[in-house]
Parts: sequence; structure tokens; C-alpha cells
Amino acid sequence: MSAVFAVFCLVLTLFFSVSVFARTALSGRCGTLELLASHTTEHGVIPSSAPGGMRNGISFATRPTRPGEDSNTGGFGHSYVPTPVFYDTPEGHFRIWYVTTTDDRPGARRSEPSDADNDGLPDWVERCAEYFETAYRIEIDSLGFRPPPEDFQYHATYVSQGGDDGGNARYDVYIQDIGTGIAGFAVPENVVSGRKVPSYIVVDNDYFGVKNTLSEALDLLSATAAHEFFHAIQFGYDFKEDTFWLEQSAVWSEDQVFDPVNDYVTYLTGFSGFLTQPWVSLQTANGQHEFSGVLWPMFLSERFGRQIVRAIWDRCETLQALDAMEQALQQTASRTLKSAFQEFTLWNVFTGVRADPGWYYEESALWPGVVFKDSSTVFPFSGPTDTGSKMPLPLGANYILFKPDPFLKGGLRVKFRGISGEWGVSLAAIRHMGPDTVITVGLFAQLGEAEVFNWGNYDAIVLVAASLNRTGFTSNYTFEAEYDSTLVNETPIAKADISGYPNPFSLSTRPFATVQYSVPNAGHVRIVIYNILGQEVAMLLDAPRPVGRYFLPWNGKAANGQPVSSGVYVYRMTITSSSSEVQTGGKILLLK
Repeated sequence: MSAVFAVFCLVLTLFFSVSVFARTALSGRCGTLELLASHTTEHGVIPSSAPGGMRNGISFATRPTRPGEDSNTGGFGHSYVPTPVFYDTPEGHFRIWYVTTTDDRPGARRSEPSDADNDGLPDWVERCAEYFETAYRIEIDSLGFRPPPEDFQYHATYVSQGGDDGGNARYDVYIQDIGTGIAGFAVPENVVSGRKVPSYIVVDNDYFGVKNTLSEALDLLSATAAHEFFHAIQFGYDFKEDTFWLEQSAVWSEDQVFDPVNDYVTYLTGFSGFLTQPWVSLQTANGQHEFSGVLWPMFLSERFGRQIVRAIWDRCETLQALDAMEQALQQTASRTLKSAFQEFTLWNVFTGVRADPGWYYEESALWPGVVFKDSSTVFPFSGPTDTGSKMPLPLGANYILFKPDPFLKGGLRVKFRGISGEWGVSLAAIRHMGPDTVITVGLFAQLGEAEVFNWGNYDAIVLVAASLNRTGFTSNYTFEAEYDSTLVNETPIAKADISGYPNPFSLSTRPFATVQYSVPNAGHVRIVIYNILGQEVAMLLDAPRPVGRYFLPWNGKAANGQPVSSGVYVYRMTITSSSSEVQTGGKILLLK
């Protein structure tokens, strides 16, 4: 293994697999990352004869039960001084290691009694055991992820290399004073070739200086247990998986296991992410974005069901993250990564004061609103006003805010032109007290246009420009927004309705038809294109929608992306609510 690759592996497995939770003081977190980076530079390549966790040219932190930890990690973790003891959880999955003296003892710097129930077992150990077993029950038993690889099956290798496997097949968790504002870390152990490796976890003994009260500290301990154990699970699929996905999905697991805690919200306010810097790429791992990037797996699980995250990790055994996502979305949700990402960027409009938990994220009212690149109350308005900054990177997005004039009768016409790259464009007309309207803008040669009637009915209109490229640099576009007094439609939505235009439509003159549909009562909307034989050709929509009028493009292609032949096609809309199911549809003639 080359020296460069050895350093790279250590950076990935410690710099990003280590869960850095300085959630109340970002300075502590930054100091820790600098410490890790410094250690990697100085100690990343070591002799193959080195003991403990340092072998095969990669320096992994040795367990606290092994001497010399401090010198191995430059202060990041250390060895127990007294002989440790352990507690085996009754459920049989974990062995919790700790010491009863020194600053490493559980609850060392807390003023509360360390053993309030006087059962001889420190309360911090009991809570730690409880939280890790809860994480196991949810992540393994409920969500269906496979358990982490057992270290004890490689016992002979540990012994031959002077390592420590904990003495049995239980998963080992070590409680010690980590310091520097770190809540915990999971360390993959290189005792077997390949990408599926056993691991161990270290959690802090009191979170003193990070959380003020014992209750807050225990909340952080619970989040850390879920997060770090999910890293251990990941190491059983591919410990070298893309770092952005390692962290996004690990933070996601916190909310799946301990939903009321919501400790992840601090990332969304203080870190670079899809709300604070939405133009940054989905794939970014800069020490911040991958943590606040939890919104991506949250969207996937809320939109397509929690099983989609496991479906992605199942494919991570042989694929890197984006390819695994593409395959999982196509095979389990009949969607593409591009279409899912475009919808994800639309969901991010409905955050903060624009939260709409009935239709979009469940907890988005707790979050900040997405940051806008441009905004205007005066029309016509064109942009972007600055093409030198905040332009979307691949799988990033821009948001442009238009504020309607409630005293002007009419509407807004928005035109979009993609100059470089591939774009997914949406328009959201938002009401704080009432149903919103969402328009997916069909693009022809990267040109698109959409209209919002009766703009005075809305508090805000937001243009979403999502870069659908997976590689490359920033992409460019222009837009124009103009007020039009003729965009008035006073007709109330009295019934479910759907129509396609132009009809007939020709691919030689216009590469898409527009499907307009009206939803009179909120429900789950499914719009499917069939051929004349009744065979499903393409699914245009399968999502909840509030009351409103909407627009969708159909590009004359089947679900597999291949153009369909000329002929008559049937579109059918089904609206399902708790009390009824309504169907309506029509026909459209496609000409080549």
C-alpha cells in the first residue's frame, strides 16, 4: 500500500468516521479535526511490525484497553490507567467497558450521583447500555440492517498482531474521557482484507463542557449511540464508502432511533448544508456539509419509505454511493437519482416559516429556511445577479424568491434558460395559510416557462434551479420573471381534473406535453401514462398533494428512458384520501 493511500484511508476512517459532536461549541470541534489531521500527517505510515491497531500501513487507534493509545493518536483517545471492568447487556449484544477511578470513570465531572439507584453499576453505564441496545433493536431488528462483523471470529489475527478483541463476540463499547468536545467515535479494525471489517466504539464519559445539564448530556449520549453504532453497521458493508454518505446516513439514524431528541438540528443552523449553502454539492465532505446533509436521507426515507436507505446500503457493497442510490431508486421506487434530487430540492423550500409537515418534512418547522441566492419585489426581474458566486455545483441548487404584490391583480410568468449543465426546475407558490401550488417546469433544449395565476393569493413564489450533473464544476443559467395582468383565473377548483396539451403534440416541434391537473381535496396523487392496450408506459407522479393546480411535463418517453412510438396514449389520475378515491383521465395523441 502506498504512503499516499495509507494517509487517505486514515483520513477517511478517522476524520470522517469519527463522529465529532461539538454541538455547542464549534471551536472545540475544529481543534479536534486539526489534531486528527496533524496526527495523520505525522503518523499515517508506520512499520508493518507495529502492534495493536497499526498494521498494513494504516494507523487505526488502538483500543483503550491496550497500552500506548496516547502516543498512537496524538491525544485523540488514550489507554485506561487502572484495569477496566465491563458490563454485559442483558440482551446479549454489547460489552460496555469502563474504569471505576481516574478521570475516565463514568460521570467523573458531573455533580450528580454516579450511582443514584445504588445498584453498584454507574448510571452512565446503564444508560449507555440501554441506548446501544435500543439502537440495535431499531437499526438491526426494525430497519433490517445486518449486524456489524464480529471481531472475535478473527481472534487469532488479533492475538498474532498484539491486538484486543474484547474476549468474546459481543460488540465492544468503551467509556472514557475523550475531551476536546468529541462525543464518540467508531474505529474500523484492519484485521481482515476487504471492505467489511469489525470495529469498536468509544463514547465520552460525561460530556462535561459540551452539554450543561445531565439531561442534555444523556440526550447526546443517546444520539451518539445511534450514530456510532450505525457507523459500525456501515463498516460491515463498506468502510471505504463515500464519506458524505457515511455521515449523512449516520446522522439520519439518530432520528430514526431517538426521534424526540433532535440533536441533529444544531447542524442545520451552524454548518454548511442544503439550507444554509444549498449551492454546495450533495457529495461534499468538508467537515460540515456531510453532517447537515442528513436532509438527503431524511427526504429519501420520508418520501419513499425508510427501507430505501437500507436498499442503498445493500448496494454499497459493490457500488459507490451515487451509483448505489441510482440503482436503489430505480429498482425500489421507479425513480431516477435526478428526478429524486429535483424533488428533494423542492422539499427544501418548505422549511422554517414555510414548513408544511403535512406534505413535506415532518420536522421542518424546527429548521432554518433555505437561503435564497436572489430575491425581488419589483418586476420585471432577471438574474442571477451574480454569476461569480453561489452558482450550483453538481447536485446543488439555487433558490430565487419573488414577492407578489397583493394589490396588483394578475400573475407572474417565469422563464428559465440553462446555459451549461443539466437542470431540474421547479416553481413553488406558497401560502402560509392555505394550500400551496407546485409546478415542475418542463425544459426544451434547457428552456422552460411557467405561469402563476392570481399571484396575490400567495405569500411567496420560489424558483428552484437544481443542477442534475453528477460531475464537473458550477453550471450556469439565466431567468426572467415578469408580472402579467392577464394571468387571472377566478375559477375555483370544484373537481378533480386533468388535461394534456398541446393535443396532439409532436416531438419534432415540441419535445414534451404539459399535463395540467387539479386537486380539489388533499390526498395522494398518482398520474400514470398507459398505451392503448392498457399497459403502463410511465409514471409521472406518485406523491401527496394539497389542494391546488399543478403542471407536469411528459417528454414522450417510457419509464426506461426510451422514446415511445406514435399513437394514442391514456393518462389517468387517481387521488386517494382517507375517505375516498377519485379517478379521472383523458387521451393524448403523440406524433413523431
